[in-house]
Amino acid sequence: MAESNLIGHQVQGYTLTHKLGAGGYGTVYLGTKEDSGGQYYTAVKHISIPDTEAYDAVMQDYNYDKAATQAHFEKLVAGITSEINTLLNLSKKDNRYIVAYYDHDIQKTIDPLRYDILMRMEYLLPLNKAIRQKGITMGEVIKLGLNMCDALTLCHGSDIMHRDIKEANIFVSGDGNYNSAILV
Repeated sequence: MAESNLIGHQVQGYTLTHKLGAGGYGTVYLGTKEDSGGQYYTAVKHISIPDTEAYDAVMQDYNYDKAATQAHFEKLVAGITSEINTLLNLSKKDNRYIVAYYDHDIQKTIDPLRYDILMRMEYLLPLNKAIRQKGITMGEVIKLGLNMCDALTLCHGSDIMHRDIKEANIFVSGDGNYNSAILV
């Protein structure tokens, strides 16, 4: 799974059809599934740790000690797993204004060392795309602010510090609410 392009791959029964976006924390794909009940959509985030450059740099930092290098990346993956569990706990609460987390899979390969983390989440329309399609009224700007305040209230009430509220991490649900992504 070390490929950087997962289009066409199956994840949890969903076929990854195209890339929705990419950033410092991975690549997000649209997953689709069709059965007798209809067509379903999900967002699948792929985080791959480490890339070749990062592995080589960490190996050098640890004087080419493979065990220490592996321990370094295992600690990094444990931190991501902890954040995934935070998403799971938020998804169990009244999280109308936070992108819902569904499940994940972590695949480890040894030679070369690599962790492929696949997270399945609610598929929503990115804010910038929604604005380009329909524009935004002053009333919608106020609603967006109130929805983000509710998202922050839920986070802070759960002892979570949301560190990255910005346009790229705000999405619009089918019912017109604004949802914040909590990043892993």
